[in-house]
Amino acid sequence: MSIQQFINEHLSNIIFEPPFYYNNDFSIRFELGPPNSNIDNDTYYSVVQERILALFLAIFKEKYPVYIVGVSYEPIEDLDAYIEEEIDLLQYFADHTIENFLNKEDYDDETLELTGHYKFYSLECKLSEIDYIDLLGLIGGFTQKNSYLNSRIYFIDPQSQLVFHIYDDRGLDIVSPTKEALLYLYKEFNDWILDYDRKEIDKIFKSIS
Repeated sequence: MSIQQFINEHLSNIIFEPPFYYNNDFSIRFELGPPNSNIDNDTYYSVVQERILALFLAIFKEKYPVYIVGVSYEPIEDLDAYIEEEIDLLQYFADHTIENFLNKEDYDDETLELTGHYKFYSLECKLSEIDYIDLLGLIGGFTQKNSYLNSRIYFIDPQSQLVFHIYDDRGLDIVSPTKEALLYLYKEFNDWILDYDRKEIDKIFKSIS
């Protein structure tokens, strides 16, 4: 089964668009950095790293495959300036087989003219086959702080059907087609839930916790 087929069959109710947490019914938003802390402080990013890795390894296991979906934006007009700090998704995973399984057109809200395409890429691997700490750190800002990946990245665990998405060093969202699959994370990492969304998240699990 391809990753596209897996998504169509098991994750058809999940919207892979930002804001990921608000677009989906069963989701948890976690805060990564310590509240009221200066991001230039080394302690800030050490906490970010600790939380990202703890949440990631609570879902993904070394011996099981992980699906990675990357969404890149390609404008119709070429950008004039080369962004030195940008890391291309296809180059980052050059040693892996990557499938382009979906293209979505993007239109200007006012002129309705086609401005570009969102391209969805996917690959399957095991954690041992990628430097996942570097990848998570690149997205979360605790490695290569002056660089960034030019794509949104979604990690999918085919066993639990959980989807893990870091939106930046401030936080990450974990989404599921069912609330039951999220219950363990809700209990185990409750202190890290973003307080701004805590009331709504508590409502999701009230009936089963």
